Amino acid sequence: VFIPDLQPWSPPHQQSRWLLSHSPLRKASAAMKPAFTLGLRGRLLLLLLAAFALLAGLVAWDFVDNRKERIGTASADVLVHARLIAAKARGFAARADAILSGLMLSPALRPGASAEACSQALAAHLRQEAQFLTIGKALPDGNVACAAFPPQGRVSIADRNYFKSALQSPEMVVSEVLTARIVDKRVITFAKATRNDDGRVTDVLYL
Repeated sequence: VFIPDLQPWSPPHQQSRWLLSHSPLRKASAAMKPAFTLGLRGRLLLLLLAAFALLAGLVAWDFVDNRKERIGTASADVLVHARLIAAKARGFAARADAILSGLMLSPALRPGASAEACSQALAAHLRQEAQFLTIGKALPDGNVACAAFPPQGRVSIADRNYFKSALQSPEMVVSEVLTARIVDKRVITFAKATRNDDGRVTDVLYL
């Protein structure tokens, strides 16, 4: 038996309203409506956030720019100081070379002079050169023959690189930073060999 599904009767205008409310077009338009709308307060908040972001960016840019300027200024200062130190070192080395060349002409330091007379002459010269710690003379075998501060016992510098270089070079040589064996301090040593008329080394002066 077939029993039809009978719907209660309604007026035509109510039926048209029901059709419109349940039509696919109305459902699609309802689905296309934005789920969230930004009000006036939200827009003002976004504007404030954008302003703060811009301000933070300007501050960061100014900091980076100033940092680059400070680094450039510091680099220039370091370069100036490095040049001054280099110039001072060249002057210091030139002074050491002049002292060593002058000592080679001293009678008290010539071969055959006594160790006591040699040490006294070196001590007197050292008092006039306060920027240096000691002055000494070593024999070709490396043994210290005399010094402004005479060593207690035998002292040899034969293993020092500056001494070996001085034996081979006609010019003054400069050591690396090392610990002096007589004064027991960190120093840079200047050395120059004295040669006779045959070119043979008779001694090495150092300070």
